[in-house]
Amino acid sequence: DLDGVPGPDTIYALATTLTRLDKWSLVSGTWTLSGTTSSTGVNLAAVPMTGGTVALYVSTGSLLRSLTDTGGFGNPISGTFTTLVTAATNTAFRGVGVLVPEPSTCIMVLSGLAFGGWHVRRRRNAELA
Repeated sequence: DLDGVPGPDTIYALATTLTRLDKWSLVSGTWTLSGTTSSTGVNLAAVPMTGGTVALYVSTGSLLRSLTDTGGFGNPISGTFTTLVTAATNTAFRGVGVLVPEPSTCIMVLSGLAFGGWHVRRRRNAELA
């Protein structure tokens, strides 16, 4: 959501046959092409968003690349792709993913850490007594 109104309003579509990444914006109920950028060789993409900034991560097989789009809602894609890492000889990247844990997982991890800390402290106090 880049326009401040709840709900999806911007999508990024990888047009592999056209070798480009498209940015579409929902303007007055109609999806409108906002901009494109070259994506030669890109086969998979992941797009996490923080505030009004969108970070795009793509794989070309031999490269893992990123692009930060700060253009915002309805504007063309800003920025260019930056290579993050190159695959080692005889290896290839087969995908890109964004791991976002569900809230219950975070709560369980934090609860476990809190209990572990409490248990260690209790044990130390018992040893000192």
